[in-house]
Amino acid sequence: MIKLTKISNHQSPMMMNSFQRRLKRLGLDDVLMIISFYDGHAWMLSSHNAIPVKQVNLSQEMQEGTVSHPKETNVSRIPTYQRLSEAAIAAAGMINVFSIYRRCIECEFYFLGLQQLGSERYPSSSLKAFEQCCFDFVIQKKPQLYLLNPLYRKSFILNYPNCLANVIQQESKIPRRLTHREQECLFYTLGGKGTSDIAMALGVSPRVIQLHYRHIIEKLSCSNLTEAAFIALMLGEVGCLTHFKL
Repeated sequence: MIKLTKISNHQSPMMMNSFQRRLKRLGLDDVLMIISFYDGHAWMLSSHNAIPVKQVNLSQEMQEGTVSHPKETNVSRIPTYQRLSEAAIAAAGMINVFSIYRRCIECEFYFLGLQQLGSERYPSSSLKAFEQCCFDFVIQKKPQLYLLNPLYRKSFILNYPNCLANVIQQESKIPRRLTHREQECLFYTLGGKGTSDIAMALGVSPRVIQLHYRHIIEKLSCSNLTEAAFIALMLGEVGCLTHFKL
């Protein structure tokens, strides 16, 4: 049985200090996140709670035709997230200087880096640093998200750091693409086949399949095959974007 190591719910002072240092280096005063799981709701949270926590019922807006559901269409919901955040940012006396949108098979993230209105600091333009700041922010807010909706405790993306990092840092990272044979092995694995069955199907030894597994895990920066399968699906390494369709 594959074992995964979850992120602890405990938020250490060291983690908080690291997040604050990153904010300062980026020239930011706050980070605003809109997170939308496919339960029809979106939550708006800020790092310093300068902007009140807000819940938006996207299901109702979808029924009215103003918001599209990302699982059913390719139409982006970014304009909706921008509209939701503008009033809150203005009310807090801040301006948006950064924004990134990230999406996975479980949820969507929309992050905004904020400065106080009239700030004379020049914000950093480092995408990688802002992505790392957003990753720290999600870890910091994870216990609060669990309180907002206890069902989020079952979220794969919130519980496993490598998956979360791959989702948030997907643009600054240059993924090492899987080979055709590695995609083939992962496809059979996701279909429920064991190492021996895959080896027999491909006409190689089980040791060769284990070697492919190690390469897959290394290339996708994961700690085990289960995380690698999740990331591969998200990146389109296996699925509708490849020859190996599920």
